[in-house]
Amino acid sequence: MNKKTDIQVKVDEVMDSLSGIQKATPQPFFYTRLQARLQKGQKNVWEDLSRVITRPAFAVLSLSFVVLLNTIVIFSESSASTAIPENAEIAVADEYNRTSFYYNLENVIP
Repeated sequence: MNKKTDIQVKVDEVMDSLSGIQKATPQPFFYTRLQARLQKGQKNVWEDLSRVITRPAFAVLSLSFVVLLNTIVIFSESSASTAIPENAEIAVADEYNRTSFYYNLENVIP
């Protein structure tokens, strides 16, 4: 019996806390602006743009374009110019031999 009264007291507290609630009211002229917009029927640029961007066909087209650009960049001939020319490999080998000659303490005869 004591539990029922505790529950009833809590329910009464909650119901009393709701007694000061007032009805929510919109800003002045909200309904007038809403009716004018509905009757106008014209859409702005942002609505049109969002409608185009959210289509799956646009997403597939954009993704295909990005993959195509990546493929072109990877396989372009300009990436071949970043390769080390053969002369540079020979120069590196020559430099290695010179430095090994100077630091080789056992090899006294040049």
